[in-house]
Amino acid sequence: MLTKVGFLVLSVLEGLGIILFTLKLYMLPLKRWHFKQVAILVICMTFFSYLMRVVFNLSVIDLPLQYVIYVLFSRYVFGIRMHLASFMWGASLSAYAMLQMLIYYCYDILGLLQVDVFKQSTGVQISLLQASSIVMLYTISFFLKFTGRGFSFIADPPHDFFSPTNFSESPNMQYVIVTLISTVTIVSAVFLLANVNPLGLLIVSLFTFTISYLFSKRKDAKDAMDAIEAYRERNKKD
Repeated sequence: MLTKVGFLVLSVLEGLGIILFTLKLYMLPLKRWHFKQVAILVICMTFFSYLMRVVFNLSVIDLPLQYVIYVLFSRYVFGIRMHLASFMWGASLSAYAMLQMLIYYCYDILGLLQVDVFKQSTGVQISLLQASSIVMLYTISFFLKFTGRGFSFIADPPHDFFSPTNFSESPNMQYVIVTLISTVTIVSAVFLLANVNPLGLLIVSLFTFTISYLFSKRKDAKDAMDAIEAYRERNKKD
């Protein structure tokens, strides 16, 4: 019973942490009227994960379905365009996977965890890994918040869904490419964990997050330059 309660508590904290981290990474606000929807989402996903991982032993489909649910939630609750929601969730979930693998290797060096931890859904070892990852997730999120760091190129929602999006032009094409890479990473994570290959997951998640990070940094820099140029043009006309 205590094991089940621990699983549910950690899953709730993890779900909230992932949402908080994603929003802070892309400097998006969590509006007050979204609290109820976020709470419902986290609770539903917690019980969904419990069914998939513990009851039906189908943990392989848990992460990809979570990705889809997060994207749909961002689209229909937060009001974020689908390609932008897919991009930011792919980046944040890749970052979280990378973080977990780094923590695992730290504990592995200390002799506290064995590679079999990735075959477990409950237990002391998986709880230790999950709890440590959650603490780091909240720590990074609060660091981003209080230092004002993160990426700001995604406009505050709700977005304009009436104007069409041309995906053949940059940067929309780049969003799609990076999102596809993130999707492949999330799907491959299923097989890498099923085959107990944490090093493989660390490499692919690091690769994906690096691409997302570099793209985000370049997009922020371009938006800043565009704003400066627009300001200069207005001053010239005045």
